[in-house]
Amino acid sequence: MIALGAVLIAAGLAAAALPQVAPLIIGAVAGWLLWLFGAIMLLVALLIATGKSLWGGIATSLAAVAAGAFLFFRPDAGLLAATLLIAAVLILDGASELVLALDLRPAGVWRWVLASSIASGLAGVVVAGAGRAQDLTAIFLGLALASSGAALISLGRQRRSRRPRRLGVQTDGPSVSPRTPST
Repeated sequence: MIALGAVLIAAGLAAAALPQVAPLIIGAVAGWLLWLFGAIMLLVALLIATGKSLWGGIATSLAAVAAGAFLFFRPDAGLLAATLLIAAVLILDGASELVLALDLRPAGVWRWVLASSIASGLAGVVVAGAGRAQDLTAIFLGLALASSGAALISLGRQRRSRRPRRLGVQTDGPSVSPRTPST
């Protein structure tokens, strides 16, 4: 968890430092994934479908391949759609982190997760309102990624500190002998 947290912090800092490049990378990656998904759909249609479903599968997969290629070579064209999708993901991330923070409340780490929840939710709302404002989108995406990374590092450190030091199984209850009692 600590390594993943560090990667998220690095990605967040990079997105905030390079606001003109981050949305283009996101658009290109989305296009590549859509192209790959379309290619897989085409393969499945050719292997499984018959009759009318074959032609429908081919048409759908070719549309996905074409849309993916278009987004890959023109990542700025899908910027508004990618921005709204990122906003939705950030809002959902904030909500799920809020639930996690409330579940962790007795532990000291819950405050980090709550802060990350607030940052992600706020970033989602700001990004949704920003529309095509690349700089604002990238900066708030970077802040959300960095706060999630900090929360993961905090969770990983707490988990590591609670890891049992001895080998073997620890039980919370009284120890039970594997032998049966004699009568």
